[in-house]
Amino acid sequence: MKNMITKIENSEVDSATVTQIITNIDETLKNFDFSNKIVKKPWGYEYLMYKKENIAIWILYIKTGCLTSMHCHLNKKTSLLVLAGEAICTTLEDGFNLKEGDGLIFDKRVFHSTQAISDNGIILMEVETPSQKTDLLRLSDNYGREAKGYESKEKIEEISSDLSKYEHIFFKENEFDKVKKIRNMKLTIKKLDNYGKVNDFLKNLKTGTLIILDGEIMNEEKGFLTIGDIIDIQDIANTNTTCITKSLEILHTINNENYYSP
Repeated sequence: MKNMITKIENSEVDSATVTQIITNIDETLKNFDFSNKIVKKPWGYEYLMYKKENIAIWILYIKTGCLTSMHCHLNKKTSLLVLAGEAICTTLEDGFNLKEGDGLIFDKRVFHSTQAISDNGIILMEVETPSQKTDLLRLSDNYGREAKGYESKEKIEEISSDLSKYEHIFFKENEFDKVKKIRNMKLTIKKLDNYGKVNDFLKNLKTGTLIILDGEIMNEEKGFLTIGDIIDIQDIANTNTTCITKSLEILHTINNENYYSP
């Protein structure tokens, strides 16, 4: 089944709102190593699943009925992909109902908030390009965090055996072709060195969603696609796609019911 992937550009309302907010940024976390950590949130928790030079992927668990702050990022593009459950994501001007496999791509400075509406909460993938966790500007918040920066170190814990209640998986850089699972979703990092075969590569994946981790492609319908972009494979598999770089690395996500390993 085809997923909805929508790109949202910065608007005049977003730009005007940014100028009205002052947030204190905690510089002590600027170069903090979030590896193997759980960050506790009033709406649930999050952790760093994958990171390389120009990209980081976080997994968020949001409890039923809870929502993130209405916030934006001044210096990074942010992409969201629902891995489990159903959500409502709102901007200052619009709203989106998201189901498993649906995603949104936010330009820098686009305000957004995500609420879990399914019974078991939601698991959400957040892709940062570039990786700047403290790049956060909050407009409003149900938990009193307006005008505050990212969570303090007191909210951060090491993941250990006594934290088994947190659903978590991790990928290392260059950990290719290893299948990992979150609820009903399977995730695999794949690399294509022979960029002339990109169309065959996409057809073998058949369905699901891909996130570009490294490299760039050009598709005749979608145009220029680069690091951090989320793409429904069915949108590009049957149209001409060319790798602009010598290699391509992607994270492939697919519902277990539709999983296919070439």
